[in-house]
Amino acid sequence: MRLIRAFCRFVFGLTFILSGFLKALDPVGFSLKINEYLIAFKLTFLDIFTEPLAIFLPVVEFVIGVSVLKGLKVNVFSRVALCFIGFFTLLTFFVALFDPVNDCGCFGEAIPLSNWETFIKNIILSIAAVIVFYGKDNVKKIASSTTQWIYIGLYTLIIVIIALYSYISVPFIDFGVYRLGTDLVETQNIQQNREYQTTFIYEKDGVQENFTLDNLPDSSWVYVDTKTVQVYGEEEDPSIDFAIRDSNGDYVSDELLSKQNPVFIISYYEDKVISESDSTDIATYAESLVSDGSDVYVLTLDPEYNVSKILPQNTLYADFKTIISFNRSNGGLTYLDNGVVVHKWADWNFPNNMTEILETDHEVLTIVSEMKDRILFGGILIFVYFLIIIVRALSLIVYKIKQQGRLGAASGVNCKKRE
Repeated sequence: MRLIRAFCRFVFGLTFILSGFLKALDPVGFSLKINEYLIAFKLTFLDIFTEPLAIFLPVVEFVIGVSVLKGLKVNVFSRVALCFIGFFTLLTFFVALFDPVNDCGCFGEAIPLSNWETFIKNIILSIAAVIVFYGKDNVKKIASSTTQWIYIGLYTLIIVIIALYSYISVPFIDFGVYRLGTDLVETQNIQQNREYQTTFIYEKDGVQENFTLDNLPDSSWVYVDTKTVQVYGEEEDPSIDFAIRDSNGDYVSDELLSKQNPVFIISYYEDKVISESDSTDIATYAESLVSDGSDVYVLTLDPEYNVSKILPQNTLYADFKTIISFNRSNGGLTYLDNGVVVHKWADWNFPNNMTEILETDHEVLTIVSEMKDRILFGGILIFVYFLIIIVRALSLIVYKIKQQGRLGAASGVNCKKRE
């Protein structure tokens, strides 16, 4: 039974840590998923809480996972874990039944799960949480109560810093459809190279049959329904729709992606109050890119937005989902070369050495950027698990030594009293 309890703690803790960590890497993306849930449950009046929740929930999930795995304040966090997973199991059961959203977003965009897969995952975690809860008294204490709270505070601080940095910047690793290295030309071709077949269903004398447009039946048949199915090409992904329009409403996506010059896009998924001096600075920055042989555009939602006036002659438009998927930072900069996503920057850290960047082969730049991000991602993850596993082992040893020292001191006092 001890091994079963340890295994359940490991599975539950590891899953919660990974889930919280991945969502903390992209709180803006997770806020979109929360918004989908609010729309599905007709709770849109709570929209103002989506972004705070997108930071709060991953932090809570991560801390629960660490506490369960490491054995910190088990009496408290085993109860919290049971309540947390119980609530989300009921929620995902409802979602699996009625399918109001495409996927749960449990692991951000890194590991997509269907709604039924999510529900099954939560059932397994619920069983693990019950076993952890009833076995909480058998978990070895690794430190004093105060020290355990210090550990929990440390892990909370780490994940909060990661979530806040990711919120004001771009994700360390982008798992979205416009991640670094994505060839948008190829993606658009895949979207367009699909064939569909439409079938018309008619009924006569209680019998239904399928007909195509070329062989429709006579008027003695009664029309019932129409079905359209994809018969050729990769499965359609509704999240990939790089539909960009100019000020006249004409689509310019293909023209934009076929440019031989490097293309830089400053994207705003929400309007932003831009002071005259900031607007001048951005325009000057754009001019410096143009002088280096690049094309620069502002991409936003509405011609009435303030940001449309930054580069009035080079302002393009798209829908909210496209823009926020393109770059998570409101006012972020994205570098395209021959339709390939080369690099992204947040609105506050535009690079100063752009000439050097442009002189670097875009494939090399993309590979280097991805390697840096993955090393950083892996380093943070290893550091966190080091703190969990190694520090737990060291804490257990230190705590045992202290306990033995106290027992030894207590026995010495008792011996002196007897003497």
